[in-house]
Amino acid sequence: FAAVTIISLTSLMGVATIPFLGKKMYKKILAMLVALAVGTLAGDSLLHLLPHAFGLHKHEDTAEGDSHADHSEEKGFIWKA
Repeated sequence: FAAVTIISLTSLMGVATIPFLGKKMYKKILAMLVALAVGTLAGDSLLHLLPHAFGLHKHEDTAEGDSHADHSEEKGFIWKA
């Protein structure tokens, strides 16, 4: 609990001090933070969507349990790449 509190307070102090910097520095930092946010969200969405696009992520329940005896479809995604 203490670690989360310290990290949260540190980030809040950083956000509180950014407006007191010069106007040029404020714009540069703000642009960098926006670019970081956009890149992070775009990368995360791609990493979540690629397994679905290649058919690697399935939600199927089998009556026999989680048997992996049939590996015929295991590498069927290679032709899509």
